Amino acid sequence: MNTKKINVVVFIFLFFLSFVNFNYNFLNVSGTNDFYNMPATNGEVESTDGILYGLKSGHYLLGRYDRTNFKDWQDVYRYKNFFEDRVYGDNFRKYVTSFGLQVKIFGNLVEKFDLKLRSLHTINALIFSSIVALFAIYLQKNFTLRQSIIFALAIATSPWVISHAKDIRWITWSWYLPLFSLIAINYYFDLKKLKSILIWFVIVYLLILFRCLFGYEYLSTIMSITYFYFLFILLKLKFDLKKIFILSTLLGFISVFAFLTSFLFHNNIKIYENMTQFENIKNRISINIGLIDKKKMENYPCLMDNLIDQNKIDNCYNKDIGKGWIKYYEGLNKISRFEVLGRYFIFRNLLPYFGSLEKFLDNDIKSYLKEIFWERKYFMIKNINEKVKIKSFFPIISVFIQTIFFIFITIFTFRKIFKNGDIAEKVLIVGAFFSSASWFLLAKNYSFVHMHLCYVAWYLSYLPFAYMLILSSNKNENSIK
Repeated sequence: MNTKKINVVVFIFLFFLSFVNFNYNFLNVSGTNDFYNMPATNGEVESTDGILYGLKSGHYLLGRYDRTNFKDWQDVYRYKNFFEDRVYGDNFRKYVTSFGLQVKIFGNLVEKFDLKLRSLHTINALIFSSIVALFAIYLQKNFTLRQSIIFALAIATSPWVISHAKDIRWITWSWYLPLFSLIAINYYFDLKKLKSILIWFVIVYLLILFRCLFGYEYLSTIMSITYFYFLFILLKLKFDLKKIFILSTLLGFISVFAFLTSFLFHNNIKIYENMTQFENIKNRISINIGLIDKKKMENYPCLMDNLIDQNKIDNCYNKDIGKGWIKYYEGLNKISRFEVLGRYFIFRNLLPYFGSLEKFLDNDIKSYLKEIFWERKYFMIKNINEKVKIKSFFPIISVFIQTIFFIFITIFTFRKIFKNGDIAEKVLIVGAFFSSASWFLLAKNYSFVHMHLCYVAWYLSYLPFAYMLILSSNKNENSIK
C-alpha cells in the first residue's frame, strides 16, 4: 500500500475514533459521565444563556441568567433543558472579560437554523476530529508515521481533552490552531523560504487573535508551544543562529501583539465610567497571575468578578464586598507557584478508562479528598487509609499508579532525548514541558481554583510530544527534511 492510501486510512480511522470519543465518550474512554461533562457543567451555561439572551435582545454575549428558586449547583445539567426549552431567567449577568465570539457564531446559527445543543456539539466535534486526524498526516514531514499517529492518539484518547472537546464554551479545537497552522504550512511549503515564513506569521497572528476572542484560557501554553515548535523547525532546517534569533523574536512579538489586539474587540459593557474595558481585562489577567492591587480591589470590587448584573450596579461601589475579595485573594497569594505546579503532577485520569473507577468513590472519601486539596491540608494524606473503604481503594490506587506513570514518562523521555536526540528534539521536549507548565506557573490562581479543568494543559503541549518523542530513533530518516 502506498503512502497516500495509508494516510487516507489513517485519517479516516483517527477522524472516526476522535469523533465518537469527543461527541459520545465512546465506551467511557474519558471515565464517568460526570467527569466527561464536568467542563461543560462548569462553563457551557455561559454560552447557552448567552445565546438565549441574544435571541431575545439581539446582542450575543457570554453570561448567565439568574433564575428564581434555582441555582446551578442544584442540577448541573439543567442548563441544557433551559436552552432547549428557551427558558429565560430574571436578570442576565454579562461576562465582561471576554468578547465571546463563540456565542456570536453559535447564536447566529441557532437563530437562522433553530439548532439544538446536540447539533452545536456535533459541529465542534467534527472540526476538532478533523484537526486531530490531520495532525497525523502533517507531522510526517518531520516524524515517522508511527510517531505522528501516537501524537494524534494522545489527544484523541485523552480523558481531559475528550471531556472538553465538544462543549460550546471552551472551543477546545481553537487551542490547537496556532500549532496546527505551523505544522500544516511546514508540510505544504518550504519554510527555508522567507516568504513562506512571513505568510505563516500573518496566519498565526490571525489565529491567536481568533483564539483570544473566544477566551484567554491556556494562552501561555498555546503561544509557547507554537514558539518552541517553530524553533524546532528552524533548527531542523539548519538556519544559522542569527536568523533563528531574529525570526523567533519576531514570532514572539507577533504573538503578543495578537493578544493585545484582542483588547480592541469589546462588547461596550461599562462597569465604571472612569474605566475602560481594557482596564477590566488587564485587571482580571493580573488577578489570575497573582498580582493584586488591594486599593483598586477595595474601591472597585466588581473588577474582581467576571459576571456583572448591570441592574445591580450599586454593588460595584460596596467597599465591604471589596474587602471580602481582598481576603479571598490574600489567601491565594500564600500559595507558591511551584506548589501549584506540583499539584498537577498528582495525575487524575491520565490514562483512558481509568476514570471509570471513580464511580466507586463514596461521598465521605470525596469530601476528605476535597478538604486535602482545596484547603491544602496535605498532612491528612497520611490518615487516608482510615477513610478508604474497600471499593474506594481502586480509584485511589489508580491515581497513585497514574502519577508514577506520568513521572516515569517524563524522566524516561528527557533521558532518552538528551542522550540520543539532536538539538532540535532537545529544544522541543524542554519547550513542550515548559509550555504546559507555564500555565500553572503564570496563571497560578486560576490553576489552583480550577484543578477540575486545568490538567488539559498537559495535553495542549507536553504529553503528545512526549509520547511521540519516546518513539524517536537515532537514525530517523523523516526527522530532517
